[in-house]
Amino acid sequence: MRYLIVAFPLLINLSVNSQILNFGAPEFKGKIENVKEKSVGYKNDWRDFFFDKSFRISEKKSYRDNKLLELVKWTYQDLDSIFIANEIINGEKFIHKSYYGFNKRLKRFELYSPNDSICPMIIETNIIYDNNQIKSYNRILLNKRDTTVIEKYTLEYNKDNSQVLIKKSDNKNISSETITLKYDKKGNLISKIIDYNKTETVLGGVRTWSPKRHDKYRIDYKYDNYGNWIKSYSVTWIWKYKINTRLIKYK
Repeated sequence: MRYLIVAFPLLINLSVNSQILNFGAPEFKGKIENVKEKSVGYKNDWRDFFFDKSFRISEKKSYRDNKLLELVKWTYQDLDSIFIANEIINGEKFIHKSYYGFNKRLKRFELYSPNDSICPMIIETNIIYDNNQIKSYNRILLNKRDTTVIEKYTLEYNKDNSQVLIKKSDNKNISSETITLKYDKKGNLISKIIDYNKTETVLGGVRTWSPKRHDKYRIDYKYDNYGNWIKSYSVTWIWKYKINTRLIKYK
């Protein structure tokens, strides 16, 4: 039996909403006014990004076939030990709450859905550090109609921190993923490999590794001098395809 999964790239960083594992591409850096991201294979598809006075992302417009498909807006509240990011997607509000300890380390993250601002839908907790490196944490997926799923993430770093190996498991044996992240000498993420370790899985939304491996994919990035990626590539066992380009306007 084969299983179809729509895949989203993962990376390890503390993003604008401070999730530990953040869905999407590497975060923006520096004093940016706006960004236009174009899809190479689809000439009429693109994304426009805008930023607030603190150079945090404030708005994203996604277009498909020259039509506005999705509008996302962000506002922020910094309450010393709690950082709140309000994300409004096509009018629906998601609340991201990040809790920090006295040492400014992230100790807990909560995500609230538009339907419930009291009980979170996702909690990230039990974060274990070794000096400034996160070694493990739990991600709790709360579903009122089903049993709670607890995902366990463990992180292994090589000697010069140029590679991080992330292993994910869960209490329901739903999936057992391996994520490999590679960095350049400036700390920029240059490659990420997502492996679901399940050959009967067929990933959708990405170009998979090979005709026999539809449960694995790889994305590479090329950066400008400011540390922002300007080209992204889908890499297979034999080919490398450019998938997105970015035009970035700095202040």
